[in-house]
Amino acid sequence: MNYETARQYFDKAKAIGASKGVEVSVAVVDASGRTVMLGRGKEEAWHGPYMAAGKARLAAAFRKPTIALIEQWADRPLYPMSLTTIIPEGVTLNPGGYPIFAQGACIGAIGIGGGAPALDDEIARLTVEAMDASGAEAHSDSRQDVKKIPIRTEGAPTPTGPFNQAIRAGNLVFTSGQAGRNRETGKMGDIRDQARRCIGNIGAVLEAAGSSLAHVVKVTVFLRNSDDWKAFNEEYVKLMPPPLPARTSAIVDLKGPDMLVEMEVIACVADQNDEA
Repeated sequence: MNYETARQYFDKAKAIGASKGVEVSVAVVDASGRTVMLGRGKEEAWHGPYMAAGKARLAAAFRKPTIALIEQWADRPLYPMSLTTIIPEGVTLNPGGYPIFAQGACIGAIGIGGGAPALDDEIARLTVEAMDASGAEAHSDSRQDVKKIPIRTEGAPTPTGPFNQAIRAGNLVFTSGQAGRNRETGKMGDIRDQARRCIGNIGAVLEAAGSSLAHVVKVTVFLRNSDDWKAFNEEYVKLMPPPLPARTSAIVDLKGPDMLVEMEVIACVADQNDEA
């Protein structure tokens, strides 16, 4: 349960309450009973929101409407009282608490206060039913599978293994490591030449993904020789637009004796309104 989801339930409950002539207090909690959103009815006493939150916590804890729990525990009056010391921040065994489910799992609960018990229960139930019927995106806890888009371009070397040049996921682009091989001759030059070609290859991949070197936020650099740092950095600052991104660097045994540098980046997708 995140803020956006809670907001939709909160607003829906307020609207349903208003349609019935009552300014209700509304509480929305996550599956563990933590309060995500809480609001008091216009004319309600100060304790109203706490009553609503207690109903929501109880509904979330037992994955049942509080009105059903009242019936379930009718012959066990002391049991609900004991829960106030077990469940953090306490619970309220009154009508008006309903669990919220998404894809078969409880993601939280809503609690209503401020009206008569039967009305609180009705508003909570109608809120959950309305959100179910709407098929609102937020009802699935706003968590969707992020589509992974493979990036391929002729402007950079073809992958030599089971991987893509980059993957775009949402508004981020993750490149594979790029070396500085001359695509025309197939040979590797000195560290300066490899640095320029390496960064150029990454730039081509990013452009194919809708990004650019100016939108890089994280760089990882692998060098074969520590003596090459100075020359690499001199070429790096010429080609990477400011502000320079975060960077991690390491000395490693790169593939092939002539490979002196390999670099990978994470970048944002360019915004059409971005003036950078």
